[in-house]
Amino acid sequence: MSKEFSYKDFFIKYGLLMAIVSVTVGILVYFSIISNNSWTKNLGTSLQKVLNDNSSEQNEWILNENIYINNPFAYNASCYSVTNVSEKKDYIAIIVRINSFYGPLPAVFIMDEENNVDFIGYSSLNGRIKEKINKANDNRVRYWKNKIPQVLKDIER
Repeated sequence: MSKEFSYKDFFIKYGLLMAIVSVTVGILVYFSIISNNSWTKNLGTSLQKVLNDNSSEQNEWILNENIYINNPFAYNASCYSVTNVSEKKDYIAIIVRINSFYGPLPAVFIMDEENNVDFIGYSSLNGRIKEKINKANDNRVRYWKNKIPQVLKDIER
């Protein structure tokens, strides 16, 4: 009672399996690309809101474009070119997730052309807690102020 092995049936089943796997991977890649564009746009909106909330004038900052960071250390960061309307100067703004006493928070920094980095504030905070956390003199913020010029050294301005 031996069963004959058919190569034709084997390759049909194998081809069907590979087609299903290929379609599934293609769908996952497609949704990753779509979500990445949305993610970049929403991070830029959040970054611009933090810059405008912490400036003296409303709509003082204009978000220009997303800048690709070619550094594996910047996995949790997104970088944008921004313009200060009142000073008429271009800056590099970076939003990076840092660990704080209150958990991981997205922090916003700006860097000028001389690689001077300023901490602007944390995104997604409101009310009194925002004022307390943004005014705290934190070692993690100082660490990132020193690390950001190294992370952004290879970007094109």
